[in-house]
Amino acid sequence: SPQIYLLIGRVERSLGNASNAEKALLQAKKFSNAKNPDIQMELAELYSNEMKKFKEAADELELYLKAEKLSKDDEVKWKKIIADLREKAKKSE
Repeated sequence: SPQIYLLIGRVERSLGNASNAEKALLQAKKFSNAKNPDIQMELAELYSNEMKKFKEAADELELYLKAEKLSKDDEVKWKKIIADLREKAKKSE
C-alpha cells in the first residue's frame, strides 16, 4: 500500500536515513494510483533538505502543484520556491 511506504519513508527520514527514505517514498509513488500530494511533498523536502538534489525537489513540487488544490496566493508562493530550487540546481552543477 502506498500509505505504508509513505509512513516508512517518513520514519526513515526522521532517523536520518535519506537513501532508505527515498527508496520507500519512490515505492509509495510507484504504487499510488492517484496523484498523492503527501508523497510529492515528502520527496521534495527529502531532496531539498537532506539530499541537496534541488532539480528533483523542484520536479516533485511541480507534481505537488498539479495534485493539490491551492489558492492563487499559495500557488504563487510555491512557484517561487520551485524557481529558487531550479536556480540552486543550476549553481550546483
